[in-house]
Amino acid sequence: MHDAENKSGGKVDRLLAPEDAAVILGPPGRPIPLATLQYWRYRRRGPAYVKLGRHVYYRESALRDFIRQGEVMVGEVANG
Repeated sequence: MHDAENKSGGKVDRLLAPEDAAVILGPPGRPIPLATLQYWRYRRRGPAYVKLGRHVYYRESALRDFIRQGEVMVGEVANG
């Protein structure tokens, strides 16, 4: 699969529907509930999102960043 590019040659960050974001954020075969994403938006938690009119989308990069923020390094846990 090729990443789309905009006219200036930069990569376009795809917008994903909440259903697609739920699949990415959940374990294999078990998407997180859409209600969880909705609750996170309400509480201003979770991954950043884009609102276009009444529709909500998640940038792929925002999902990657959110997952990365949840990483725990093994060396850090031992000292915690």
